[in-house]
Amino acid sequence: PAGIISHSVGKMGGYSSQKNLRLALSYFNMPLTSQPEVFLGNSPTLFDENGKLTESAREFVQGYIDQLVALIEKNPK
Repeated sequence: PAGIISHSVGKMGGYSSQKNLRLALSYFNMPLTSQPEVFLGNSPTLFDENGKLTESAREFVQGYIDQLVALIEKNPK
């Protein structure tokens, strides 16, 4: 199983690269997380003055990671 998170300084958050990677991984029948897809646009705004993810960004990413863990548990091989 795999999860994809992309980021960009622009608004689209790596949308095109993520879509291409999803297509490539589907060729190998790789189980992927589906929703929500994580495109972190304007990524410099997602970090605080200490260079750490803001709380809201961290919570969003953690939700995605939790979904990935559940997918891994359903597909152990």
